Amino acid sequence: MIRYLFAIFFTLAYGNDLQTLKTPISIPKQNIFNIFSPFIIQKPKLEIIINQRAKINGKWYKLHQKFLEYSINEIGKNFVVLENSHQTLTLYTHPPKEQK
Repeated sequence: MIRYLFAIFFTLAYGNDLQTLKTPISIPKQNIFNIFSPFIIQKPKLEIIINQRAKINGKWYKLHQKFLEYSINEIGKNFVVLENSHQTLTLYTHPPKEQK
């Protein structure tokens, strides 16, 4: 009996607030995609090399093209050398074997 009285009292006291809680709030899909900044830099990942073209992070590049702030200076059998004014990066399709 006390439960029912509490439920009735609660409904009367907070009825308007409960109506607003029932209304779902949705964000359009386009607004969700706009949240992500294009300036967040991904870690470069060399996926494959074919015909002196390298696929890095899902995009194809050839020799001397720009990737982010780097220039592609060399494309080998299983590696790509990226250079900018501050540093040189070497990306591999698979880790190099250790020499004995």
